[in-house]
Amino acid sequence: MLYVGIASFVLGVLLYSFFNFGFAFPILLVLLSAALATLFVLNRNRKILIGAVALLFLTCGMIRFDLSLNEREQHVLDSLLEKKIEVIGVIVAEPDERESSTKLTVRTFDFGEKIKFLVTVPIHPRFSYGDEVRISGTLKKPQRFEEEGRSFNYPQYLAKDGIFYEVRFAEASLVQHGEGNMFRGALFSLKRSFLSQVGDVLPEPQASLLGGLVVGAKRALGEELMQKFRETGIVHIVVLSGYNITIVADAIMRLFVNLPQKVGISVGALAIFSFAVMTGGTATVIRASLMALLVLLARATGRTYAITRALFIAGFLMVLQNPYIVAFDPSFRLSFLASL
Repeated sequence: MLYVGIASFVLGVLLYSFFNFGFAFPILLVLLSAALATLFVLNRNRKILIGAVALLFLTCGMIRFDLSLNEREQHVLDSLLEKKIEVIGVIVAEPDERESSTKLTVRTFDFGEKIKFLVTVPIHPRFSYGDEVRISGTLKKPQRFEEEGRSFNYPQYLAKDGIFYEVRFAEASLVQHGEGNMFRGALFSLKRSFLSQVGDVLPEPQASLLGGLVVGAKRALGEELMQKFRETGIVHIVVLSGYNITIVADAIMRLFVNLPQKVGISVGALAIFSFAVMTGGTATVIRASLMALLVLLARATGRTYAITRALFIAGFLMVLQNPYIVAFDPSFRLSFLASL
């Protein structure tokens, strides 16, 4: 029954991602679910109960996606499109460093409400999470693009992170440091220290490859090397995977195995959560971290850990928090299916 409910919920989210059925359709499904539940009470047929549960969770999935839609936020700055703007904002995610440019996620309140932009700036000067910056450039809407013969829905991919506008080839200057979350800032500082020490030991691109494998560092490996990874079919190894997270989580749990159970579990959970935040919190990382936390929960409550059930629960929690990831985040789908 658990799997039926979760699968139906995700299906409802997926359907509503592409088709807006309006307000009346979910109400109709709820009424059908109630009718099936009444029929089950009368004749106790399990198949009827499964149908009622499936319809109910399907409706909940549709409603959850509908609640995530914010039409005003998506169009609040449309009157400024293709015009030059100047804003002051805070970098709220790790900078994504490419070969010749860096992508920054900048949040500003300059327009009277919270708005996030994807800003493309030169590779130098370098910025960090929590920096307050002054951005100047032309405001644009993200556009679909073709990649290897396939159309990629880039606007919806960014929408999953609440980003509906971008500023390309922007001019950026530092206003001040330390405006981000102190906990995340400390973790990212630890990460930069680790990467700096790796850079002292290894040359490029090996240093960037190791940084990506171990702590999810967003650094360019160079187009030539990336093309070789693509041609040999192993491009997926250049990023932090769920299996890597599993290794780290297992090491963390073994590290605290001799502590009193409650203390060890609490410290282990905090360490896994901190590592997930430090590595960027991608869909793959979150999925693996949630499953590791469920291992700790099973140990704390004396229950048996069922990996398939943990996978479905982790997926359900992720979709419940951000329904956009079902249709518009390939890493979530690939991570979930590969684990399954």
